[in-house]
Amino acid sequence: MAVGQGGFRAIARSFFDLRWNLDPVAATHAGVAGYDGRYGRFSPDALQPHLAALKALGSALEETHAEGLDEEIDRTALLN
Repeated sequence: MAVGQGGFRAIARSFFDLRWNLDPVAATHAGVAGYDGRYGRFSPDALQPHLAALKALGSALEETHAEGLDEEIDRTALLN
């Protein structure tokens, strides 16, 4: 998967969209609107698509190239 210019930021947004959908309580705690009143689902069947998406995001993130030191720090933190 080739990642074009701005790819890191797009992947980061996708990661947080996935994160907030997986754990809407954490989204509410972080002040992200739109997830209030929801609880996460953590059964094996509910987690399977989230894990597959996280693996795909990790692979795409590994292919990105940071445009500067700050972005490389963010990229490394997101990979971890």
